[in-house]
Amino acid sequence: MSDDTLDGRRLVVIGAGSGIGRELARTASAAGAELVLAGPDEARLAATAAELPGPALVQPVDLADEASIAALAARTGRFDHLVSTAAMPANGPVRDLELADVQRAFAAKVFGPLLLAKHLAGQAGPGGSFTFFSGVAAWRPAPERVVMATTNGALAFLVEALAVELAPVRVNAVSPGIVDSGAWGRPGRAQGRLPGRRGREEPGPPGRRPRRPGPRGAVRDREPVRHRHRPARRRRRPPGLSPRRGPRARSPSRCHPGGVTLLRFSPMLASSSERREFGPGWLLERKLDGIRALAYRDGPTVRLESRTGKQLAPGFPELTEALAAQPVQRFVLDGEIVAFDEHGATSFERLQQRMQLRDPRRALATGVEVTYHLFDLLQLEQYDTTRVPLSERKQVLARALRYEGPLRYTEHRVADGPAPLAEACARGWEGLIAKRADGAYQQRRSSDWLKLKCTADQELVIGGFTDPAGSRAGFGALLLGTHLTEGGGPLRYAGKVGTGFSTAVLHGLRARLDDLVRPGSPFDGPVPERRPHWVEPVLVAQCAFTGWTREGRLRHPRFLGLREDKEAHEVVRESFREGQGT
Repeated sequence: MSDDTLDGRRLVVIGAGSGIGRELARTASAAGAELVLAGPDEARLAATAAELPGPALVQPVDLADEASIAALAARTGRFDHLVSTAAMPANGPVRDLELADVQRAFAAKVFGPLLLAKHLAGQAGPGGSFTFFSGVAAWRPAPERVVMATTNGALAFLVEALAVELAPVRVNAVSPGIVDSGAWGRPGRAQGRLPGRRGREEPGPPGRRPRRPGPRGAVRDREPVRHRHRPARRRRRPPGLSPRRGPRARSPSRCHPGGVTLLRFSPMLASSSERREFGPGWLLERKLDGIRALAYRDGPTVRLESRTGKQLAPGFPELTEALAAQPVQRFVLDGEIVAFDEHGATSFERLQQRMQLRDPRRALATGVEVTYHLFDLLQLEQYDTTRVPLSERKQVLARALRYEGPLRYTEHRVADGPAPLAEACARGWEGLIAKRADGAYQQRRSSDWLKLKCTADQELVIGGFTDPAGSRAGFGALLLGTHLTEGGGPLRYAGKVGTGFSTAVLHGLRARLDDLVRPGSPFDGPVPERRPHWVEPVLVAQCAFTGWTREGRLRHPRFLGLREDKEAHEVVRESFREGQGT
């Protein structure tokens, strides 16, 4: 959309009362466009209309109210282009805002214009388009203060989603970068350009460096500020992205027009693999040995759930606090909670000291530091992202959150030939996870995610135990097994483990086993033990070992801990080859 294509076109401008919106209206009117000026402040819109050389229709609208938006769409009729600058910083004094004010402002600046675009989609003429401006404000209420605010990340992502819904109508996101709202209105200050128009370097006020065109020709202020955010980059439009409603959806939130539904998810699980060659269509991540956790944030409420749905938040208060401090109000994330030993390797045994605790004060008093490594984004605001390619989900995840304190972004590398498993093992890692770059998030075990292990370890079902000998307390050994198929089936005996237990674990685990005693064996086949005690096969142990015997028994097993986040019926024998990782 440029000056020579606007003559005779009907252009709807949201936010034309001030700033870039007013400049856009002036430019479009001078080019011969018929304007509809929409926004909440009728007096400002009227003042803008009075300055324009061409005709303009003033249409007041409450962008935080869906009924008002629908009424505006009905009054607008057929049009050619819609341009929204509502998400640009508003000129005026900074004031303290209550949470409800912030939520309403975000609804009006971001969701309101997007909702209007949906209502207007069927009324767009041939070649019609929607363009949304966003920006980073640098308010200066006092010489010593700089107050930053941004809508770039959320708006750019939601606009991409809208582009999929409204195709073939063109939808664009434009960011002019950092804008000093306190300097608007000064002589010689250009305030913007229509999207697609070539920009030129223009001088700013005296004493400042020249300003150069920002993305898509928009002018940005080059004066340094205390904090600087990068302008939102345009990414390839993610296919299949759309709002989702379904039987697993929770009740809508009241914080946005029409409500926001936070969905429930089951984690995607990796398959064990001996594959070692991967092409550029795969991403490689570090394999972490911890607790798989999904993080749900719905406004002020944060939940951490294990892969079986157990609540983890009370035992990890520092993680919920860090998630609650994020600028995005609603999301669902996937990641791994881990603890590291003194050598920088993940330690499941060390993490065990926190896993059983439900009192936040006791959890912090253990002195065991944990970090939450995030590797996937399942929902952002009202958009289900599970059908977006993994590489693009990770791009949004990297930019949507602040990674401070115990939060970590899981880095990856693009595969190109043999997986560097030996290098990973030499660094003390558990192994690698290979993921299809263009894969969707599947809420099940999938071959699109493959785990490549450095050492042999796996989960095993506890089906019984033996009596302790000598001065040993609790029990002698745990009798272990695996299912033939995931989801249940016969439980095959896999051997016993008698090392790796502390005295406290021996006593505590014996008490739990006594509550699960049963008269007969849960194993499918004989178990070569004298006078064993059988238990219901519901507890899952994590064990390290050096391999499997020909009879299907564990070789040199060592107990690492209980897996409270795993269901017994999911445990099957994983693939393993001697010397893997070397």
